Amino acid sequence: MGRSLDRRAFLLSSLLASMNLSHAKAMEKLPRRKKGKVLVAGGSGQTGLHIMRILDENRYTPLGLTTNVARAQSKVPDKEYDWLAVDVRDVATMLNVFKGVDYVICALGSGRSTRAGITPETIDYGGVKNVVDLAVQNEIKHFVLISSAGATISDPEHYFNRLSGNSFIWKFKGEEHLRVSGLTYTIIRPGNLNLKDKDYEPGTRGIVFDQGDRIFGADNALIHRVDLAEVCVAALADSNSRNKTFEVYADQNSPLNAWRESGFRELKPDT
Repeated sequence: MGRSLDRRAFLLSSLLASMNLSHAKAMEKLPRRKKGKVLVAGGSGQTGLHIMRILDENRYTPLGLTTNVARAQSKVPDKEYDWLAVDVRDVATMLNVFKGVDYVICALGSGRSTRAGITPETIDYGGVKNVVDLAVQNEIKHFVLISSAGATISDPEHYFNRLSGNSFIWKFKGEEHLRVSGLTYTIIRPGNLNLKDKDYEPGTRGIVFDQGDRIFGADNALIHRVDLAEVCVAALADSNSRNKTFEVYADQNSPLNAWRESGFRELKPDT
């Protein structure tokens, strides 16, 4: 009698284990619940690609805007991201891209492009303005804009403005257009993004938030593009990031993830 009961218990245990395993496998095949659809302007750029990946890892649905879909896909051949080819200088090319979009992360930047028509005026201001205006029309929930430390430097004779086609002046105009748009927003001004291999690996330093545009030109005011992308994505889910403008850089002496707990909360909202 004892052996019979033991055998029944064994069979029942095996059956339950098999059912749990089957259930787990079935759950793995189900699509992951998504938090929302995020349009990434400049999604195929150096920072934009990191934003696309981190959004996907955090259960958002990324939609990348690019000038060339084939080229964008070739940069991440192992990913099946959605891409749309647009020219952010031309609103007509973007009229239908906001369908189903909940959020926007704008990673546009003219950089040091020498291509005709690609300038700080047409991209850092004009392109940003066009994306903001369409976001307003489509009632986007939250708009995150990557600007730059130094954006308040308005002197056209400043060496960086002279070298970059008044980049800071046009970036600030883009910021201002977003601030007065009525959208819920976060404006992030990263420090130096042009890191060398020896500088640091992403995710190995604390991240510091600052306000007052005081960090441009400081030797230690740098940040990896991966870390910047992490801040952008985190801003979407943190209500403490709303309607604030701030600078961001990495600091080896700061706790690694402290910014996730209190960074946004300690910032002052724009007035």
